[in-house]
Amino acid sequence: MRPALLQTTLAVVVALATGAPGQARAQTVPDDALIARVIADLPDAIVTQHSRPQTLQARMAAAGVPAVSLAVFRDGQLAWARAWGHRDAALGGAVDATTLFQAASISKPVAALGAVLLAEAGKLALDADIGRGVPGWQAPGAITPRQLLSHTAGLSVSGFQGYAVGEAVPTTAQVLAGAAPANSPPVRVDGPVGREARYSGGGYVLLQALMAERAGQPFGAWMQAAVLAPLGMDRSSFAQPLPALAAPDAASGHQQGRPLPGRWHTYPELAAAGLWTTPTELGRVAAELQTALAGRPSRLLTPARAQQMLTPQAGGFGLGWVLDTRAGEPLFGHLGLNAGFEALLAASANPRGPQHAVVVMTNGQGGTALAQALLRAVAREVGWAAHAPRQVVAQALAPADLAALEGLYRGGGQSVAVEVLDGVAHLRDGGWQRAPLVPLSATRFAVENRPFDLLFSPAGTAGPGSVIRLDGDTPVRLQQTAPPLAGGPAPVPLLRGNMNGWGTDAAFNTPAEPGANHPWALIITLPAGLAEFKVAAADWDSLNLGAALGAGPIRPGQDVRLAPMGDNLRLAVDRAGRYQFSVSVDDPLRPRLQVQRLAD
Repeated sequence: MRPALLQTTLAVVVALATGAPGQARAQTVPDDALIARVIADLPDAIVTQHSRPQTLQARMAAAGVPAVSLAVFRDGQLAWARAWGHRDAALGGAVDATTLFQAASISKPVAALGAVLLAEAGKLALDADIGRGVPGWQAPGAITPRQLLSHTAGLSVSGFQGYAVGEAVPTTAQVLAGAAPANSPPVRVDGPVGREARYSGGGYVLLQALMAERAGQPFGAWMQAAVLAPLGMDRSSFAQPLPALAAPDAASGHQQGRPLPGRWHTYPELAAAGLWTTPTELGRVAAELQTALAGRPSRLLTPARAQQMLTPQAGGFGLGWVLDTRAGEPLFGHLGLNAGFEALLAASANPRGPQHAVVVMTNGQGGTALAQALLRAVAREVGWAAHAPRQVVAQALAPADLAALEGLYRGGGQSVAVEVLDGVAHLRDGGWQRAPLVPLSATRFAVENRPFDLLFSPAGTAGPGSVIRLDGDTPVRLQQTAPPLAGGPAPVPLLRGNMNGWGTDAAFNTPAEPGANHPWALIITLPAGLAEFKVAAADWDSLNLGAALGAGPIRPGQDVRLAPMGDNLRLAVDRAGRYQFSVSVDDPLRPRLQVQRLAD
């Protein structure tokens, strides 16, 4: 039944881009041949002579994503939109361009636009201490709305797992306090303020409460009046839970290809994750910034305000937006990951154009990789170099040559790892997407899912090797060091687990054995010696695979030592036996791992 449910279904666009007052509402007639080329091959970021076409239908089936919806904009106007698949893998129902999806964290830049407009109205000062502006919440020192918007306020709680149907839903104050029935920790200042970026959904919940206080009305009401209605986002809403009248028009969320019980989770963290929308309507937010940047008549923004939102702050974020530069082009965008929904928005910030924007929304865990591949296929066809796939000729290297590159590399304030897995070298840099290396020569490698190359100087008689990250005009040299807990057997055995469940009961891909005393636990019999535990998570609390990569071994449990190695953990087992690995996900994006040796 499942293949039939995933059969691709083309849908005619029924929503047109809303023009500014006095402008005609217009939509470019889509080129069916162009769309056919897009869905015939969704490429990887790097295409080699060995690459084969990957159709949209095949990508959807492989990812277990029942539906995907796409909108493409050019120069501030909707060019075309399409949707494929079904709202629910069990119940069916074809999606179209008006089907609602959860925007997840792409709610943040939309909320940021509402905050900027609140400042424009004189009700919020972006650079003033919020003080006691949120009743019941107080920071130990000064923090500002600008810091909340740019993730530089040093606040905790990176993300939220939502509330399943039937669960009690907390108030904003309860979420901030971490008080029942909230399922997330309290939002607190526990990092440096104003000096570096640390992604915090908790900061956006605080912003939500602050905006409601300053606007004198609920956050959702302000956003409806200030942002959604003026942009013609008539189907979009920050209403949580989703009203019953809108439910027939919404896609169900899916994990491991199965619908979520109750179809979706409720997110009272509105500014962080609570927007329901369509790609066509969500794209209007990006198009509005592009319109203002180019000096065209804008409904909401002056060119100066638009530029302010896209100006890098202390940690590199803009106000709500993730900023980047590729192929010499400034970019802005955001990813979204809620339980059962993943989405992507990518846009160019070049005021002189051409200005591209693409929004992809999916109703399945694993939809991000699908959305990125669809973005690349669109970029290839419309000539958007910043996101088009890169074509290279891959070279074949001997296993010994690859093995010589393995190790930790440090320098310039960075730490990365290079590992060989199944005959392919991988870069491990703390990013949540893996980065296979594609050999361009014996020493130069392209990096999948990263916008840079690596140039290696292999280890030899002159000492350890090094790697230079070739990233625009700012190359960084890192020196090779030995892997942590070196000296074990070769090759190091891999014990596979994963945290791609994002806080679901699929925390490990091997079910917990009988006798495990934790719902997210795995019991493994380990011999003495060295092993690696395969994980997929951006931040294992104190292990922190990005910031603490290559840190010294720690001892989280009896008779075993751990050390980060890329997105793996290396284990040195001092005493053979049965070990229980259990995961605490009070904060779903910062899980904590505990290891305990069980009695013989």
